[in-house]
Amino acid sequence: MRKKTFLLLSLLVLLLLIATQSINAITISAGTSFTLNSSNIASFNNTDQIIINGTLYIDMTGTVNLSAGNFIVNTGGKITYHSNKADQNFTLKITADSCEIYGSIDFAGQNGKNQGKAGVGKNGSNGGSGKNGKNLILNTRQLKISGTIDTNGGQGGKGGNGGDDDLVHFVDPGRGGDGGNGGEAGNITITAERFIFSSSGTITANGGKGGKGGDGGDPGWVGSGADGGKGGNGGAAGQIEIISTYLDLDGKIESKKGLGGEAGTGSNGKNRGNGNPYPIDYPAKIFYGYGDATFSSNPAAQLYPDKAAPLPEAAFRITIESNGVTRNGIYYTNDNSPVVNWTRFQEVEEYYEGKLIPISGFKHYEIKLFKDNQRIDVDGGSNPLNITIQNKIELKRGFLNSPPSNLEDGNYELQVFASDMANNQSNGYPSPAFKFIIDTNPPTTPVLKPESNVSTTQVTANWQPSSDNHQIIDSYELQVYESLPGGLQKPLTNRI
Repeated sequence: MRKKTFLLLSLLVLLLLIATQSINAITISAGTSFTLNSSNIASFNNTDQIIINGTLYIDMTGTVNLSAGNFIVNTGGKITYHSNKADQNFTLKITADSCEIYGSIDFAGQNGKNQGKAGVGKNGSNGGSGKNGKNLILNTRQLKISGTIDTNGGQGGKGGNGGDDDLVHFVDPGRGGDGGNGGEAGNITITAERFIFSSSGTITANGGKGGKGGDGGDPGWVGSGADGGKGGNGGAAGQIEIISTYLDLDGKIESKKGLGGEAGTGSNGKNRGNGNPYPIDYPAKIFYGYGDATFSSNPAAQLYPDKAAPLPEAAFRITIESNGVTRNGIYYTNDNSPVVNWTRFQEVEEYYEGKLIPISGFKHYEIKLFKDNQRIDVDGGSNPLNITIQNKIELKRGFLNSPPSNLEDGNYELQVFASDMANNQSNGYPSPAFKFIIDTNPPTTPVLKPESNVSTTQVTANWQPSSDNHQIIDSYELQVYESLPGGLQKPLTNRI
C-alpha cells in the first residue's frame, strides 16, 4: 500500500510541474489591433510564441527587433506600420526558431497625392512622390510562407490638370502638373535553415511607378492649348536576398524596377514626355544548399546553389583491416570479406560577393569496386548497393533482394566517391585506384632436399621452392624437431 501511495504522490507532483510550466505567449485576436512602440516592445521579445490574428502596427524607427520561439501570422492577420511612419524608414527584424506567415506583412510605401484641376489659367500642381517601402529581415530556423510580403514603393501621384481659359478672363490656359516620382521599395532579407514557400505565397519589392502627368488646360474657342505635364520617374526595386540550407520554392517573387508615368495630354497635342523607368533591375539573389528552386520570379532571380563537392579532411589514406602485405603497390590478403576504411570527407565552403553559400550537408559515400576491370556491386548493409554513410565498409558482393556473398579470389581496384545533399560528387579517391588481390589458395608444398653443411653446430636445409598462382610467396616456415629422451620430439619453428 505504501508503494502505491508513493507512486500516486509522484504522479501528482509531476502533473503539477507540467501544469505550472505555462507557455509565455502573446496573441493579437482577430478583429483587434495593437500598436508596437518603444514603451511596450520589451514585452514582445523573448517570448515562447507570438500569434497574430488581427493587426500589428509598427510605430517605431530604426531597427525594430522581435524575437520568439514561434512566430505566426495567421490568415487574416497582418503586420503593417502606423500611418505617422509613412515618411520614415525602419527595418523590422523577426528572429524565431519557427516562423509561419499565412496572412500578410504589408510594408508597401503609400502612394503619392493626386492633384486636382487648377484654377482658371493656372498651372496644375505636381503630383506627390510615392513613399518608400519599409525593410524586413527574417532570421529563423524553420520558415513557411503561404501569405504575402509586400515592400513595394508607392506610386507617384497624378499631376493636376492645368486650368482652362473660361472665355471670361481671356487668359492663357495652364499646363498640366508633372506626375510624382515612384517610391523606392524596401529590402527583404530571409535567412533560414529550411524554407518552404508555397504556391499561394508572394514576395514583392517592386519600385513604385511614376505618376501620370496632368492634362494641359483648354484654350476655349481661340488660342493655343497648354502642354501636358511630364510623367513621374519610376522608383528603385528593393533587394530580395534569401539564404537557406534547404528550400522548396513554389511561390512568386517580384522585384521589378518602377516604370515611368505617362505624360499628360496637351490640348495643343504637346506634352513634356513620359517619365523615365528606374535605370537598373535588382533581381532577387538566392543562396542555398539544396532543394527545389523552380519558382516564378520577375526579373529572373540569380541562383547561387552549393556547387562544391566534398573533399577529404586530411591527406587521403585508405587501408584494409587484415594481415595482408603490400608488394609493388598492390595489397595482398586472404580475407574475402575485408573491411576497408578511409579518410573522412567534409563539405567545402564557398563565397559569392562576400556572402557564404550555405553548404548542403554530407550525404553518403559511393564505393566503386572493379574485379578484372568489371564493376561489381558492393553490399551497403542497410543502405542501397555501393552506398555507405560511414567511412568504412565490409566488402561483400551485393545483390538486390538476395543475401550478400564473400568476394571471389581475383584482382580488384577500388575508389571512394563522396556526395553531398546537392548531389555534388567528388573525384574518385585514391587516384589511381587502390589495388588489392584476394588470394585464398595456398602455394604448393615445398619439397625437401637432402641437408648440406651438416655439423654439430649447424645444418643447411634445402628444398624445392613452392609456386603460387599470383607469383607471391610471403615466407616459408621451417619446422625443426629436437630429439628428447624417451623418443620424444620438441618442435623448433623458424619463419624464413
